[in-house]
Amino acid sequence: IVINLSLVVGLCMFVLGLLRLGSLANLISESVLVGFLTASALVIALNQIKYILGISIPRYTYTVETIYFILSHLKETNLNAASLGIATMFLLYGVRYWKQTYKATPERMKNLGFRVLLVLSKMSNFLCIIFGSLIAYGILEGGTNIDIVGHVPSGLKAPQFHSIGLSETLNLIPAALALSFVAFAGNWAVARKYAAERDYPVDATQELIAEGLAVAVGAFFNCFAGSGGLARSAVNAESGALTQLSSLVVAIMMLISVQCLTSLFYYIPMCVLAAVIEISIISMVDFDSMIKAYRVHRSDCLVMSCTFALTFFVGVTEGLFAGIILSIAVILYNSAFPYVAHLGKLPDSEGGAYKDTVRFKVAAQVPGVSIIRMDSTLFFANAGHFKDVALQAAQGQFHSSRSPIYKIIIDASCWTDIDLTGVKTLFDLKVAFDKLDVTLCIAGAKWKVRDKLRKNAFMPGQTKHYNYFSVDDAMCEVDRSETSSLLGLHDEVLSDIEANPMHSKVLSSSPHKNNISAEGSGKISSAKNNLAGSAALTPSRAGNMQPSRPEIYPSDTESPYSPLSRPLSMSPLTPISPNAPVSAPAGGAAAGGAAGGAAQDASQVDDDIELMGMAGNSRHSPQRSGFMALPGQDH
Repeated sequence: IVINLSLVVGLCMFVLGLLRLGSLANLISESVLVGFLTASALVIALNQIKYILGISIPRYTYTVETIYFILSHLKETNLNAASLGIATMFLLYGVRYWKQTYKATPERMKNLGFRVLLVLSKMSNFLCIIFGSLIAYGILEGGTNIDIVGHVPSGLKAPQFHSIGLSETLNLIPAALALSFVAFAGNWAVARKYAAERDYPVDATQELIAEGLAVAVGAFFNCFAGSGGLARSAVNAESGALTQLSSLVVAIMMLISVQCLTSLFYYIPMCVLAAVIEISIISMVDFDSMIKAYRVHRSDCLVMSCTFALTFFVGVTEGLFAGIILSIAVILYNSAFPYVAHLGKLPDSEGGAYKDTVRFKVAAQVPGVSIIRMDSTLFFANAGHFKDVALQAAQGQFHSSRSPIYKIIIDASCWTDIDLTGVKTLFDLKVAFDKLDVTLCIAGAKWKVRDKLRKNAFMPGQTKHYNYFSVDDAMCEVDRSETSSLLGLHDEVLSDIEANPMHSKVLSSSPHKNNISAEGSGKISSAKNNLAGSAALTPSRAGNMQPSRPEIYPSDTESPYSPLSRPLSMSPLTPISPNAPVSAPAGGAAAGGAAGGAAQDASQVDDDIELMGMAGNSRHSPQRSGFMALPGQDH
């Protein structure tokens, strides 16, 4: 059954490779590989301790049981094996340190002594085994005990295979798939590590095909299913192997050894072989990456730590699958709850761009306008999270100003696509914002997002609200709409005065009744036309042409972009006294005089509106227009 299982494992890996499913290796993140590889290396190192100490340790399921057995049986240590093994470890570690410290440079290669030492260092494992065998032979001849390899059968068996029934073979497929994945993961972890260290490409699909063929062919020679050995790969790399040619040389030497040289293996001490593996496996242990991940990315550190702990203390299969599941869970969590930034405007001295207020403390949020940016594509997984944050932003929960929010600008520059759930979420937000009297604008959306919004009839007749190229464009529209509503408000006031007898009665007692005339109304219209003409295109900081903002005069404590919170002035005028006569500005250009006169008449109209109080008209409330009413009036 075991040999049949090996054949099924090999065939599964080979078929997966032919189907080009090597991309499944992408499911194994770097965090999982680091944790899995480090834990596997330590498990191998722990299993070699029994040979270093000369203790016979039974096979346990969990690593903790093995550790407990070693600690409780230290008194049974074979001093001959421990001395020879520890001495070999110190010697090999010294050689490894020398090779890392003194690299083979052209200047050093001119020295004959350095070249000799370099050759000896590359043969250090082989030399240790030879001298260890001589020492072990002396120990055994001296009458003391030390574990050695002993007799190794020579020759190769003829290919043979004992098949089982079809139904039993089909029952092996689930276990074979699991073994295939675990074997490939171990091989892929080692391949990725050395490919990164030595800067050469590695193809996961090709690895599947090669490993599947090796396992399937090996089944006909009574070989168990396996993968690239972690310890043997480390020994091969530490010996200086650089290409696949080394594997071919090793295979040829193994064939020759099995046929002719097995008698030479008899006196090789197990403690020396274990020492070679222990020093070679050190390169597989990577705790530095865990420490770096803790400082840089805590979720990656969590995946590494969990994979390491489960692989080391529970088992290789459990740790590998748990690490993969945990890494996918982290991805899903980050996708479902991406970071949503609340943007503010940097000072003009620092570029004037809109940045995250958490990262840029000097970025000031625009009163009445909430600008949000989700650092992810809007799709079904994060649509609910984004909707909750947007609704909270519309209520001013994330705004530094106490002004009521009247416009939401969504910076969609991070959205590479949008699905139906995302479109529906924007529809729902539009309905909710309309109930709150909040305008929705979408800025920076890519063509794919804009096309899908248009095809789904999002904001029909108002496509400009999701066609803004940037947040700056949307903010310019905010300023223009504020100015237009203020000028339109003056026209509405004049119409109310003419139509309402009560207002006319109040107007007749006003000291400025002569100032409000058809001529004054015409001047206000002229001022509005001048404002439209003042939106001339001026170069922006980025080189784009954007309409310049009309000049609004703020108070000492308010932002210059505070919406509808104060009277609008088209030119720097001196406040007019209630009893001062109206006169046109002298010495100005004709257009400037017209605009100035219109602005003066508009200011006088404000004074008359203050006397009337505009009772009962909610559209002209102080919160929306900035006009002052007499005490005692109902606003």
